[in-house]
Amino acid sequence: MAKKVIISAVVIASIVTMLYSSIKTLENERKEFKVVYQDRAEPEKILSEGFDCNRIQPVTYRHVEPLTELEGTARKEAFIRMVLPSILIAQEEVIQARKRAEAIFNKIDRGLTPDPAEFNFLSELFRKYRTESRSELMSRLNTAPPSIVLAQAAIETGWGSSRFFSEANNVFGIWTFKK
Repeated sequence: MAKKVIISAVVIASIVTMLYSSIKTLENERKEFKVVYQDRAEPEKILSEGFDCNRIQPVTYRHVEPLTELEGTARKEAFIRMVLPSILIAQEEVIQARKRAEAIFNKIDRGLTPDPAEFNFLSELFRKYRTESRSELMSRLNTAPPSIVLAQAAIETGWGSSRFFSEANNVFGIWTFKK
């Protein structure tokens, strides 16, 4: 058990190092990016493709194949390649929403009235984050470091071997129901 914890810690430490350059690339390039949605994530195909930590492609998979067939390092690498782009996409979306909200709040602070699109944007954020407080909204519009999110995802899914991950594409075991 202790050996597994140490190995996982070493893998996570190397992931943090890998992520640092990816985060810096996003921070430096903050351009509009188009998310590519792929129907199926096949581990063998993902592992055979090139992977550049400095330029992670914004890909989200709608369905993932189970990673249980892969052994240790290969499973971890496939998991990282499948999950990391989604983490960075979500982080970028939150960062952009925060910037837009700050700009609208600055406009309001200067005595200007937000246009209808800006008003709707803020209203949607208040609804989504379930708050009516400006300061509470801004505190919720923060991101966790991708390394922490990835580590939590790895722990909760057993590096992609859980049933929730493979059957429901659910990384954090959160139950949701459509109305």
